[in-house]
Amino acid sequence: AADIRAFLNGASPPPDGLALDPDLRWLLWLALAATGHVDAADLDGELTRDNTGSGRTAHLRALAARPDADVKAAAWTAVLTDRTLSNEHLDATIAGFRAGGRRDLTARYDTEYFAAIRGVWGERSIEIARRIVVGLFPDCDTVALADGWLDAHTDAPGALRRLVLEQRDHLARDLRARLFNAAV
Repeated sequence: AADIRAFLNGASPPPDGLALDPDLRWLLWLALAATGHVDAADLDGELTRDNTGSGRTAHLRALAARPDADVKAAAWTAVLTDRTLSNEHLDATIAGFRAGGRRDLTARYDTEYFAAIRGVWGERSIEIARRIVVGLFPDCDTVALADGWLDAHTDAPGALRRLVLEQRDHLARDLRARLFNAAV
């Protein structure tokens, strides 16, 4: 992390042949953010350097990626309530929320997710609702919450049920793969 920060900040040259274009810079800042090696001020500094549309989107993703309970709570709230987020900014906030795979920070939202999706589906545009339903689907250790929601919401709109069923199936495959890999 220190070496990456050093060449991002210009304190040392990057490895030979590595061109630090804005996309690569943001990927590196995202990795540092997700692992807790930067703060908002660092990311704001990079935004000053790359204050473009893609830079602002990457900035949102990196801000939401920081491994802090308050940061995750703010990202969760923004995704569900901030109607000003563009499609790209919504996706970036969701990706940041999910970054790092920190279940210790995101597991508390599993039940809230299933409590919220019916309302999201009814209140938001189809495209925004789809992005939220798919993007925030919990990475649980079981499909029980999804099965419970599906059993309790047989009257939910067909498209919403289909998305939940698809995400549930993705999770079930992932859980089988984890079990297989643990046995190998």
